[in-house]
Amino acid sequence: MPEKMNWKECTEQGIITKTVPDEERAAQTLKMANLRLEFTKMDITALTIYAWLLISEKSLRI
Repeated sequence: MPEKMNWKECTEQGIITKTVPDEERAAQTLKMANLRLEFTKMDITALTIYAWLLISEKSLRI
């Protein structure tokens, strides 16, 4: 079983590397997540309205 190592040992041995955060990529990822959330909300809203219209239509027939 491999021996446990702390972060400092891992970076010293080159197992992991320190990097500077990519702010542009983080901003793009956040923007994409927000767009997906908006799309999901719209999709659910559209389905809810469609279901409501179907129920209303059935109620009018009775």
